Order: sequence, then C-alpha cells, then structure tokens
Amino acid sequence: MNQLREFEQKLEESESEQDRLTALIKIGQHITENLRSKVSQPYLEEAIKLALKLDNQSLYLKAQCLLSKTLYFIENYDDAINICWKAVETARILKDKRSEFDLLTRLGAIYGLLGDHTRSSEHFTNALHLSRRINNPKLIAQGLVNKGNILVLQSKLEKAREIFEKAEHYFNESGNELSNGFLNLNLGEVLRRQGHYHDALNRFEKALKVSKKLNHISMMITCHRNTGHTYRTLREFDKAEKHFLKGLHLAEKDSLKYSIRDMLGSLKRLYTEIGNYERAFEMLDRLTTISDVIYEDNTKMRIAESEQEFNLKMRCKEAEILKQQTKELATAKAETETALNLLRSTEEQILEIEHIHSSLNIAVTANHEINQPLMILVGNLNLIEILCKDSLTSQQSGYIKKIESSVEDISTILRKYRNLTPEASSIR
Repeated sequence: MNQLREFEQKLEESESEQDRLTALIKIGQHITENLRSKVSQPYLEEAIKLALKLDNQSLYLKAQCLLSKTLYFIENYDDAINICWKAVETARILKDKRSEFDLLTRLGAIYGLLGDHTRSSEHFTNALHLSRRINNPKLIAQGLVNKGNILVLQSKLEKAREIFEKAEHYFNESGNELSNGFLNLNLGEVLRRQGHYHDALNRFEKALKVSKKLNHISMMITCHRNTGHTYRTLREFDKAEKHFLKGLHLAEKDSLKYSIRDMLGSLKRLYTEIGNYERAFEMLDRLTTISDVIYEDNTKMRIAESEQEFNLKMRCKEAEILKQQTKELATAKAETETALNLLRSTEEQILEIEHIHSSLNIAVTANHEINQPLMILVGNLNLIEILCKDSLTSQQSGYIKKIESSVEDISTILRKYRNLTPEASSIR
C-alpha cells in the first residue's frame, strides 16, 4: 500500500501529461498485478485515452493489456474480449510478439470459461505457434500449457497431463509462482477427471497456497470449486460444502457473476444429492436470479455487437459509395481537363488564324495601295516611249528599260501577294 500511495502522490504532482500517463500506468499495473481489483479500471481507462492523445503507442498497448487483465479478473468477459482484440491489433502494429502472445492466451482462457471451446482452442493454438517463434523458455512453457488446455478441451487427458508435466519443469526452473499455481490447478483438474482424486486434491492445495500468497481471487475461487467437486465425488459432503461456500463468498465479495453462478450451481447439486431440498431450492432461486442477470448482460452484448456489426457494414457501404464517387469525380475531372486542353488548343488555333487573317488583310491592302501608283508609272513610261521615241538617246532608253525592269520586279512581288488572297478568303 505504501508503494501505491507513492504512485498516487506522483500522479498528483505530475506537471505534464506524459508524467501523468506514466503515473496512471504504474498505479494500474500495481493494482492489477498485486491487488487484482476493479479499482484499477478507471486509472487504466484514463491512461488509454491519454496515450491516444499523446500518440504513445507503447504505453497505449501496455494500458490495454493491463485493462484486459483487470476485466478478466473481475469476470467482465465481454469488455475483456473487446479490449483484448484492440490490444492484439496494437501489438501486431508494434510487432510486440510477447504482448500478442499474452493476449491470445487470455482470449483462449476467456472463451474456455464461456464454454466456447472452438474459439478457445483456436486462440490457444495461435498463441502456441507464436511461442515457438519466440526464443523464450517462459513463453515456451506457457505455450505448452496452452497446448495442454487444447487437449483438455478435446478430452485427451493423458496427453494433456504429459504436456502439463513437461511445462512444470520449465516453470520450476524460472521460479514463476503464478504460472506454477495455474499449472497445479490445470494438472489437478486433469487428475480429478482421470479419477486420481487424492493427487488432484494435493495439486489444488498447492495452487490454493499460491493464490492466497498472491491474492489471486479468481484462482482461489477455482481452487475451492475444483476441491469441492473432488470431495463431492469422494462423498465427503461436509468438506465439499465448505469449499463451495468459501468460493461463493469470495465471488460475491468481488461481484464475480460467472463464479457466483458456478458456485450456486455446485451447491444446488450438492444439496440435492444429500437430500437438503430446502437449501437446494434456495440455491436454485439465487441461481435463477444471477443467470437472468448474465443472460440480460449477454443479450445486451449481442445487441451491441449486432449494432456494431450493422454500423461497420454501413461504414463499409458508405466507404464503397465514397470510393465510387471519388472514382467518378476523378473521371469527370480528367474529362474536364481534356476538354479544357482542347479548348485552349482551339483558342490558340483561332488566335493563329486571326493573326494570319490580319496579316493577309494587310498584304491585300498593301498590294492594292502599291499596285495603283505602279500602274500610273507603267502608263507614263509607255507614254514617254511613244511620244519621245525618236528623240531619246541611248542612255535615256537604258534608264527607261531599267525602270521597266524594276516595275516588272515589283509587279511579280505583288502577284505573289495576290495569290495569297484566296487563302485569306477561305480562312475568313
């Protein structure tokens, strides 16, 4: 508690959002791993929001993992599954295989508790494959436990026992008390199903000691439940009742609805078997109430999932429509650009034609303006030659011929311009 108070003080004194995020994670981790209480939930939910705001993916993943563990401990399985999947996506983005392994294992455990053995086996298998790709003895051991859990779901008890005993060797070397506790619990259940009741009780007792030391409530409840089932089979009903009632008390103390249901069901069957029908009916009445609560919660969850699925389909449909509209818009834009380019080209051609037309008009006008005085000049030269034919000297005749040659050159040039005038007319 002193350490928790120290973390809370750092949270109060945090000057930046990053410092606050770090403090929230530490508080959530301390409560989750030591007290296993739902008290950590608001801290971790705030940490997730703050990590998203700061775009801190690593702490976002850590907060998700811790929150999924908390929800698992308090048997809020629906929200735990949802958070687990979000965390798996984050872990894959960050390529954090260790976190992904833990999350897949947790999903396998949750689905197993919910009785969905197909999904449970699927997630345990995926976690097992992942553990083989990570060179870590602890994960290999946990992967073996996952494989054993799959075999238990398949009722292959002897093979499951061999796998669990092999995993036990790894856990003993690593000194991981929590893993050893769960392994003893798993081995005890296999032994119980095989009829080795006293060996099973021994395993459950070891697991119970670990769970009490670590204050692991869900493990404690499971130990009492399995021990109770074993004593009931051995017809030691007083001992069975004692363990079932202890498990029920722990479950009710933390409002663990699935464990409450399991314990009430176990007590109902026990009281029915020993002929205590009054207590059996009492347990049945309470069992009906808690089952209705669970059914209502599950119904709400299914409705929420259906709404979520519908919204997802709608978003996909909207995305498809938007994609089509974007494609059509891109096509229209391309067609518009093509039309604009054609228009620009046409405008350029028109300007060029107008320029040519203007030039030709100038040429025609110039031709006319030059040709008129030129004709007068030619006429006067002819008149001089006629009137002064006999009086012109050879030098004067030479000048006249030069003038006539120049006039002819000018006439040739003007004829060339006159040949352009039809084109000018056709252009116009």
